Amino acid sequence: MLAGMRQVVRSHPLAVGGGALLYLGSMYLAAVYLNATQKGDQDSSGDVLVDPCCTQGLAPLPKGIRLKSQGKSLARQSAARNFTIDDLSQDLPDGGATKQVSAGGRTHRTFSDIARLYDGMVSTEELISFVSFLRSSLVPIAKGRVLEVSAGTGRTVEEYRFDKRIPMPGEFRREGVRKLTMLDASGEMLAQAAGKLSTRSGSSREESDASIAQAEAAAGRAREGTPAVIWKCEVSEVPVELIVGDACRLPFSDGSFDTVVDSFGLCSVDDPVLALNEIARVCKPGGQVLLIEHGRSEWDWLNAALDSSAQGHRKQRGCWYNRDITECLRRSNLELQDHSRWNFWTTHVVRARPRALPVGSALAGDGARAATGDDKVSRSRRR
Repeated sequence: MLAGMRQVVRSHPLAVGGGALLYLGSMYLAAVYLNATQKGDQDSSGDVLVDPCCTQGLAPLPKGIRLKSQGKSLARQSAARNFTIDDLSQDLPDGGATKQVSAGGRTHRTFSDIARLYDGMVSTEELISFVSFLRSSLVPIAKGRVLEVSAGTGRTVEEYRFDKRIPMPGEFRREGVRKLTMLDASGEMLAQAAGKLSTRSGSSREESDASIAQAEAAAGRAREGTPAVIWKCEVSEVPVELIVGDACRLPFSDGSFDTVVDSFGLCSVDDPVLALNEIARVCKPGGQVLLIEHGRSEWDWLNAALDSSAQGHRKQRGCWYNRDITECLRRSNLELQDHSRWNFWTTHVVRARPRALPVGSALAGDGARAATGDDKVSRSRRR
């Protein structure tokens, strides 16, 4: 798959190069603008609030920024796992406004605020940066029981193979997606995904809008901190469900999925290494993990621009786009099978699988927690 993508680059170098330059130019201009307009997210003491992952060495602090702790990293917590999932997909309220629900903090509230505008905000950027092409080359590989983490507004929906079947004697064997579960911290973002799924299943525009309203209403009834199914449907006879939940505390048992997908989600979670370890945990041994992420480049001048504008970007878009994705992957429980980088090394396309952990490892077993700051665990990963 990635070899085919590289063939496209060799066949159309000017088009790909031109798109990358446009993307770089727009990203740099945005960075300059954000850096000029932001004063940083400051508290009453004057300290600038920065990405908590800076405390774990995943991204350097911008020059002149003092760290203000925002509490313990999720990676250091070891609360008991709770697999309770509320099913609100058929529990409709009697009209009225709905509250914004998220499974996380400020970042996720940002996504809830911009949910209805989000697709319009990123469509042009994704077009000129070939993100749509990268997504259409990677996501169709997903098969079996599929989980998409940080699914957002469902920009991957059009790429899943819901109806790929191979005829067998007396039956059909499904080779594409058998069941799709989409999880996100923002119920409002997932409601937009419900509209896309409804459209793909053949519904009219009015029916799709009704699906969005139904999912938003269900999200408004979710209990804070408790995962909840807010919408269900079938696409080509494939069951699909949308769950409001935390990517750093996935409400599923070990080895529940054949494929786990994450498209530009590590930038918005509280702890990217923990999120990757949760992905590895719920993926079956021998299963596949498909990632498209953005983060730091190999160029210092570009990283400096990203660092200087990261807080303003987070405030507007809800994500930290200067995280060191390569370092996050290295420290995770994933074994990389293919890893390519695009758009001046800021976009990562990854195919991986769960790494086999030694018996008795602190990270093995149901309910295990990744302690990313633990030197002993880090050494075991490097082995």
